[in-house]
Amino acid sequence: MASKLLNDKQIKNAQPKEKAYKLNDGDGLYLFVTPSGGKSFRFNYTKNGKQKTITFGLYPVITLSLARDLLIEAKRANREGDAAEEKRKEKQTEILKGDNTFRFIAELWVKDFLSKKSESTQRKVKSRLSRFTYPKIGHRPIHLVTSADILQLTEYVIKNSTLDVALRVKQEASQIIKSAKNKNFIDFDVTASLRNAFPSVKQKNFASPAQDLNKTGALLRTIWTYCGSIQVKTALRLAPYLFARPGELRQMKWSEINFNEKLWKYDASKGAGPHIVPLSRQALELLEEIKPHTFENRGGYVFTGARSVMRPMSDNAMNAALKSLEIDTQEELTGHGWRSVARTQLSEEYDIDSKFIERQLSHKTTEANGTAYDRAKYLKKRIPMMQTWADHLDKLRENKELQG
Repeated sequence: MASKLLNDKQIKNAQPKEKAYKLNDGDGLYLFVTPSGGKSFRFNYTKNGKQKTITFGLYPVITLSLARDLLIEAKRANREGDAAEEKRKEKQTEILKGDNTFRFIAELWVKDFLSKKSESTQRKVKSRLSRFTYPKIGHRPIHLVTSADILQLTEYVIKNSTLDVALRVKQEASQIIKSAKNKNFIDFDVTASLRNAFPSVKQKNFASPAQDLNKTGALLRTIWTYCGSIQVKTALRLAPYLFARPGELRQMKWSEINFNEKLWKYDASKGAGPHIVPLSRQALELLEEIKPHTFENRGGYVFTGARSVMRPMSDNAMNAALKSLEIDTQEELTGHGWRSVARTQLSEEYDIDSKFIERQLSHKTTEANGTAYDRAKYLKKRIPMMQTWADHLDKLRENKELQG
């Protein structure tokens, strides 16, 4: 490629002007900056006497390095030109006689790839495809799927799941496209330039063993050895069962607990509004154990403060207890960590619909329905889900084989 005229600093500092303008990178590649501040990498070329433009994608989703790789792909495809056009048309005509969608190719890949994999792996891969990949690109003809589509899919998964799941989805999509090339459905692998491309979205992760079942079980066994105060011990044990925010758990009040309905109803933080947590058999047993110790305290808190029953347990009590058990709260687990564990393992191990999990996490929604509706949304689904989750944790803690 010709001399590189652009660098990341220049691109980052490029400011919008009254009219759109270009910053050339050489060899036809340029950055197009709009009056609204949008930045995209583009390439102009001529075919059959007409000028055409390829837009590779928006910066910073498409980096300068990735744009240069995509340019090489585009030029290679263009060089094939008329000599390969008839062959390509014949191939596409043959493809169009049958099913040429990404989903069709993916299902062929699933049969080949998963045939010798464990049932657990099969379930997880199929779940990721149905939850994320198919809704986004499953309907598209395989030859029209671009590397930018795969990057957008990855970013979508990050917003709706975890970074680890997003990277798995990206890897699987790349393998499906490579399979399409090997089966002559497409001429080249558009994801070749994405091998080292990672999502641009920065995600703050609380320490947790979200993907590691053995580590989760080991941490639970360690937590169950805690022999400090009944309040901290109970809070530590309730936290994984309920996976509420630590601040919400430590401020739990007896007036919010309905033992008959087996529900905990309270106003969630982060602007999420009224929230309901179904209480599993295990959670109810723990509440019954601590009930004689704090139920009649004037403050009404389940976990009262060390200095006053009128105040809840301090916000550092649980992390201090974890540290006393020699659990690294920076690398292994924080109070918040159980939320990512639940979100990941409920999805990966039991194929629970993400909307049920997100509702249970009390993530704020933008739905137009009233508060009362949102408060109890999916409750019939979430009640058995929470019991499944509690049983799952017990199996991990007792080191028993999981049966999804």
